[in-house]
Amino acid sequence: METNPVATNETLQRAVGTVKDAAMILKVASPADVEHARDGIREIKRRRDVINDHCDSGIKQAHALHKQLVADKKRLTDELDEAERIIKRKVGDYQIECERLAREEQEKARKAAEVEQQRKVEAARKKIEKALEKAGTIQEKIDAVTAVIEDETTTDTELALAERQLEVLNLQLQGLNDKAQEAQEKAVEIAEAPAYIPPAAVVEKTKGVGVKKVYDILSIDSAKLIKEIAEGKGNANLVKEWDITTLKKLALLGIFMTGVSYGENRSISVR
Repeated sequence: METNPVATNETLQRAVGTVKDAAMILKVASPADVEHARDGIREIKRRRDVINDHCDSGIKQAHALHKQLVADKKRLTDELDEAERIIKRKVGDYQIECERLAREEQEKARKAAEVEQQRKVEAARKKIEKALEKAGTIQEKIDAVTAVIEDETTTDTELALAERQLEVLNLQLQGLNDKAQEAQEKAVEIAEAPAYIPPAAVVEKTKGVGVKKVYDILSIDSAKLIKEIAEGKGNANLVKEWDITTLKKLALLGIFMTGVSYGENRSISVR
């Protein structure tokens, strides 16, 4: 394993020495102590310069190499990212088109089913009306509708309407006109009910490829977003990065922002 060149450098070790231990036992209780403390800070600064002289050139070289490698990596991966976006966009476009066609087929099926249902209902009404043409009394009408129900050629739609009509006539025969009216209205609702539409065909998914809707953030109006959060319409966690430097500068001017917790400290400079 490669040895750390800083940790093993004797000059650096001597430069650091026992500075921290000396700082721990230092007492500042008089002007003379302050002068002594100032000398200690100057000595720390001198020793820090020794460390900087030893390390900075290597750091600069490593930093330059790091920047170059990062730039090279970005340039190469950007090409791959663009290729990936192109392929994914084409797959997404294909999937969206398939879904559009499926919805289009579903709409066609809905319209065709409505037309067919209207045709069946109209045919059923005409058959029942024809059966009632020669009937005079309510009982004769009941017998005519019963004959339609018992007819083997009667379709399901005709049977449903005939059974409802028979219910209405029986209520009328009993003198229950209010209930007969309700039954008549229900029969109309059944006749006008939406036709059953078969579910749209499920768009076949390509194995190993998933397509879902995503959104890109094009711009953010900070004022509007913060207003939404302040009014309780948005989650406060939407804003996570605050300008700490500006908040500190405002505090020095005596401007303390609501919602910010401040801790007072001291910055000491030695010349």
